[in-house]
Amino acid sequence: MNINVLAGPIIGSVIGYFTNYIAVKMLFRPLKPVKIGNYTLPFTPGIIPKGKKRLAKAIGGAVGGTLLTDEALKAALLTDGMKEKVQTDVKAFWEKQRKNETTIKEKALQYVNEGEYNTTLENAENLITDKIVEKLNEMDIGEIIARECVKGIKQKLSGSFLGMMVNDSLIESMTGPVIEAINDYINENGQVIVYSKVSEEGDKFSKLQIKDALKMLETVDVVEIFMKSYESFVENELGKVIAKIDIASIIENKIEEMDVMELEELILSVMKKELGAVVNLGAVIGFILGIINIFF
Repeated sequence: MNINVLAGPIIGSVIGYFTNYIAVKMLFRPLKPVKIGNYTLPFTPGIIPKGKKRLAKAIGGAVGGTLLTDEALKAALLTDGMKEKVQTDVKAFWEKQRKNETTIKEKALQYVNEGEYNTTLENAENLITDKIVEKLNEMDIGEIIARECVKGIKQKLSGSFLGMMVNDSLIESMTGPVIEAINDYINENGQVIVYSKVSEEGDKFSKLQIKDALKMLETVDVVEIFMKSYESFVENELGKVIAKIDIASIIENKIEEMDVMELEELILSVMKKELGAVVNLGAVIGFILGIINIFF
């Protein structure tokens, strides 16, 4: 075969290969504008460095507005496979905690310092104390105690000689002062008394091991409750959370903050094989055009 016949396709293949190779490289290079005096060479910087802001906006919009929509996330998070995985993980976590000998306080101190823990515990104790005292005042404990006392006195005196001497109206007349005295005592001392008991229980709770604390929930199917809460959250609340997060802006800002070299590495990690195919395709097309040129 005449070498001249193959020269055209081979030259075309080489030209096609290097043309596409240069074109691919020009996606990322040069990183900055190349100037000769006041004149900026065309196609500098490369397409990706020059259009990074536009690319970031496009990717952010595509991911946030099309791919990671609340409906897409709901569908993904509520598949049977995902729910089964979540349930398995929750069960494993629950079983592990049922054997956990770490105290409540020790566990909390893994996430906050002692000052923050004590402040949080004190705030919780104050809140519980306020609620208990508020409910005691609403119940009118003074009247309840006074009425029960009167009832007990009547029963004790019933049928006795003293009972004949003391009539019901006399006993009833005692309730007013008793009610007032008890209510005054609760108003003056209730907060202190209740807080001391709540604080005492708070200290006990802090020293309680996690496994012992969880025994209080043995009659409850915690995993089932969690799964119902999980499904309810995904179904009803996830969309509101996604709307507040603004995924598109987060992705856009993240890409804009990336160095051009990092962006190049990211794109190549996804498309290196495809870009290599484009370069090789240039060689194939050049070879074919070289063959066609022989006959025309």
